[in-house]
Amino acid sequence: MPAKAATDSLGAQLAMLRKRDKKRCQNPECNAKFEGLAITRYCSDECRFRAMYLRRTAKAQQEAIQ
Repeated sequence: MPAKAATDSLGAQLAMLRKRDKKRCQNPECNAKFEGLAITRYCSDECRFRAMYLRRTAKAQQEAIQ
């Protein structure tokens, strides 16, 4: 028997059916394993923000060199 949604609303029931996969966090500093939705790339918002910061600073350093 599948897990029951927190509420009986149709949206909550559909959310329970969304596919979840085991993945590895795309943050180069984290690399943790987690279970998330098919489109999820990071294990948490903190990792997502940190990865964005790392990309932004790497781009700024590249532009400063050129």
